[in-house]
Amino acid sequence: MSTWRFLWRLVRFSPWLYLMAGVCWIASWLLFLAPGLIARSFFDTLTGHAPARIGLTGLIVLLLMVEIARVAVSLGATWAEITYDLTIGALLRGNMFKRILQHPGARPLPSSSGDAINRFRQDVSDVQAFLLLDGVLELVSTAIFAGIACAIMLRIDA
Repeated sequence: MSTWRFLWRLVRFSPWLYLMAGVCWIASWLLFLAPGLIARSFFDTLTGHAPARIGLTGLIVLLLMVEIARVAVSLGATWAEITYDLTIGALLRGNMFKRILQHPGARPLPSSSGDAINRFRQDVSDVQAFLLLDGVLELVSTAIFAGIACAIMLRIDA
């Protein structure tokens, strides 16, 4: 089985949880853009160039609401990521242990016990990290954030 097919099967094992983690992390990154846009409206209102319709007090309240939303979305993303991480870790370790137990009782493992422990601990951790915030999710969420941030900057002044 190829690596990508294996990873896709892990994503498909609990797709809604993985999707929730991805959407929450993308939303969390995008909410980092909001304070800058609110600050621009605040200073435009102070200078009188383009006064905001909700006023200065409304902008300050909006800024507080954005920060509360960002924290809430980050907590949701962390919950989904940890839950998915533990789920696929248990799945992989359980499948590995089940395969070992399918061997005849007198047949030893082909490698040392330290190597087997390393496979159960580190190899599973590497797969988990690649699927979540050290790999695919981080790449996708930061790429979307960077693309939208660049579009905003180009719209302001190319």
